[in-house]
Amino acid sequence: TNQPTNQPTNQPTNQPTNQPTNQPTNQQPPLSATVLEAASIGVLLYAMAISVSSPAISVMRNPKLMTFYYLVPCSFVIFAFSFDKGLLSKLLGSKVFRFLGECSFAMYLVHQIVLYAVKRLWGAYIVDVGSMLMFGAIGFAISLAAAIVLRFAVEIPADRFLRARWDRSFRKR
Repeated sequence: TNQPTNQPTNQPTNQPTNQPTNQPTNQQPPLSATVLEAASIGVLLYAMAISVSSPAISVMRNPKLMTFYYLVPCSFVIFAFSFDKGLLSKLLGSKVFRFLGECSFAMYLVHQIVLYAVKRLWGAYIVDVGSMLMFGAIGFAISLAAAIVLRFAVEIPADRFLRARWDRSFRKR
């Protein structure tokens, strides 16, 4: 009467399945990739510190030297981040950093103007490292705010307009 049947049951089994799950995996990035990324940033910062402080290697005296001096550290940074596996890559791929990346061109366009204006207004108050850092922070904040405004007020509308115009010009043909 209680004989086993070959009918499938709806009870869970402890056997692994080969079916992919839709569950997000909270896997930690590999430590080796994170160490490689951090090391590449460290090498670049070290090269920058040496180039500023050492009179023998000073890129300030010989700008052509900068091309070759930074070639290896920058190549190392590009190599380390090209795998997109480390913790720093995941951090830089977050929504906040992607948004800042989208605003970066506008920031590039306005930062010199803003820093010049801030220096003209408050330049007399820059007397030590602390005030210089404050000057830089104020300039950065104003530049970022201006870049965000430019992004939404100019770049995005211009992009939409030009894409629509481009699409219409090819539909007529």
